[in-house]
Amino acid sequence: MQICRAEDGQVFQINTTLYDIAKKPSTLRTLLAECTSVDPGSMIMFLSDGQQLREDNIRELSDAQDQTIFVFNRDYLDLEVDEVMSVLGVREGDGLLPSGSLQEDSISSLRTSQVLQDQFQRSQQHQSYISALFQQIHSQHDALLIASANLDMHILTLSDAWMALRESISSNLETQAKLLDGIDYDLDTISQLSVHPSFLAVASAKSNAAPTTPIKEREGDGGIKAKTLGEYVSRVKMKLVVDSCRKMHVDLKNRYRQAQTSMDDLIKGSDEIRASIHNNGSLSDASLCTKRSMDDVERMGS
Repeated sequence: MQICRAEDGQVFQINTTLYDIAKKPSTLRTLLAECTSVDPGSMIMFLSDGQQLREDNIRELSDAQDQTIFVFNRDYLDLEVDEVMSVLGVREGDGLLPSGSLQEDSISSLRTSQVLQDQFQRSQQHQSYISALFQQIHSQHDALLIASANLDMHILTLSDAWMALRESISSNLETQAKLLDGIDYDLDTISQLSVHPSFLAVASAKSNAAPTTPIKEREGDGGIKAKTLGEYVSRVKMKLVVDSCRKMHVDLKNRYRQAQTSMDDLIKGSDEIRASIHNNGSLSDASLCTKRSMDDVERMGS
């Protein structure tokens, strides 16, 4: 079984299978940590087909045809690329030139055949390094494809949820705006609505002033004064409530716009990542360079 450390494309061979690990799922992270040196608590594991691997589903996935496990380090997700490169100790040009090149005085003391043989061996070492580096780049690219597909899946789920929520939020904001725009009209209307006498009678009875004569008679005598609904609603207090509601409405609209902008940026960023990964230009160039170095070394040896 192969274990690929996604951060640098390094591949490790181990003499076991997913089926063997599935017998003791708790050993999965420990085993992978021994190979990759990635902290068990920071691991995110995937199979080559993009399915996420966990202790609770390894039995279901143990019969996968491709037994390669890609191990991602969660700790790097919140870091900038430069910081990750620094942590990994990667420097531009590392390993591209064979070490220990012959000095001029050393060359003069050796026979031509010895010099050529030495340089040929160095070329072989360099070509081996180039081939190994290409394999790591290829493995990293495979890991990026898996990560991008997983990102797309989560964004699609989030986008579907947001679309459903957005319709509800937009509708509620429109309703709030209409209510706030019509508040002056509503207050004017309330001030003109008469309260039915029967409600006034009930209110009078509850205040221990129960009527002893029919309502109509007492109205004629001036017993119960007609009132409007506006007399029970303070216009000043309602204005304060409305002002508070307007501020809250503006805040909700701003949050809604920010959420929509964040969602748009997330989708756009995912599209850009996918496009850059599926553009195989760099990988193709690396493949051509590797093949050219192999051909050069073969010609030198012939």
